[in-house]
Amino acid sequence: MECPNCGRNSEEPTNFCPDCGASLVGEAQEPTATGEGGTTAPMPPPPPPPPPPTRKKPKTSGFAVASLLMGILGFTCLFLVGSVLAIIFGFIARSDIRQSKGAKSGSGLANVGIVLGIVMLALAALFVAVVIPISYTAVGPTRTMTKAVDADGGTTIDAALDINNGNLNVTGGTSTLMEGKFTYNVSEWRPAVRYSVSGGNGELTVRQPSSEWWRLWQWVHGKNTWDIRLGGSAPINLKTDQNWGKGKLNLGGVNLSSLDASSSAGDLVVGLPGSMPSLKAVRLDQSAGRVKLEMEGDYPAMETLDVQNSAGAVDVSLIGTWTRNLTGTIDNSAGAIKLRLPRDVGVYVVATTSAGEVTADGMDSRSGNVYVNDVYGQSPVTLKLTVENSAGNIDLIVD
Repeated sequence: MECPNCGRNSEEPTNFCPDCGASLVGEAQEPTATGEGGTTAPMPPPPPPPPPPTRKKPKTSGFAVASLLMGILGFTCLFLVGSVLAIIFGFIARSDIRQSKGAKSGSGLANVGIVLGIVMLALAALFVAVVIPISYTAVGPTRTMTKAVDADGGTTIDAALDINNGNLNVTGGTSTLMEGKFTYNVSEWRPAVRYSVSGGNGELTVRQPSSEWWRLWQWVHGKNTWDIRLGGSAPINLKTDQNWGKGKLNLGGVNLSSLDASSSAGDLVVGLPGSMPSLKAVRLDQSAGRVKLEMEGDYPAMETLDVQNSAGAVDVSLIGTWTRNLTGTIDNSAGAIKLRLPRDVGVYVVATTSAGEVTADGMDSRSGNVYVNDVYGQSPVTLKLTVENSAGNIDLIVD
């Protein structure tokens, strides 16, 4: 043992240095080990303790995310359905998280989804409880108004039919410019009919007064139907605008020059049969619902076709008689497109879909998403069409 004061090394155990008397007790001694030849060496330090096990981060439950998403959509485009799914997915998520014993998380998301679903269902129940009784007082007796309009010297006609909400039925078969029958049971929905002639051009407007959006109870028992017949010899540029309801335009026998029909929600069905020597352009624009167009007549002046839809099926038939080149576009965001094409007229179609398939019955496929029928390049007339779909199939059928 070495003295810390004088450096004397004493081999016998003692509490005090035999030379200087310094105390040798209480000094920390480094552990030593005796090696070969009697030499001493410090003991190696003990190994460090193992690191604590790392805890795996819990995974967010998919049902919890779905619950929150459905709860939000229940207030927008998935009214009620999304709310019910939000509640179901939320309770499934909570049970799944409990059984995972910490491996899954997302209880907060599930709780928010459940709350949103319950709130939406409660508001819907309150709405029904209030609206249904009020709806009986909002409507009155069913009224019918008839109106006839003569061309009064107009050689060309611009006709606009603007129905805010309701069903629109337009046909031909009258010798005058217009014969209308309007059936409604809300007094504010009485349509206004206006006609004037200036410089040989007649302007016809039939318009339903706008309804406040918050007076939704009127539509629980509301009734609004327009039955209109168009005719006369003057070519007509017809424009229809419909917010909500079914539109059915069967315009055989009407001397159409152009057709522009739009609808926000509902079905839009258009038939253009027979001979239409003055028809040059057709445009259909639908936001949500089915669009159907039948052109199976004779169209010697037809030049352009434009069919647009945001959500719903599109069914177009172009198997009529064509003596002039046609350029057309058919565009849909979500839903199937079915296009019937003539066999004896050249057809050139560029068809693309982002999520779906293109089938072409009776057509040859070429590069660049191009499809042609057997007489393309041989026929003096060509229908050149661009068909685009964001989500849905495209069926091209040659009849």
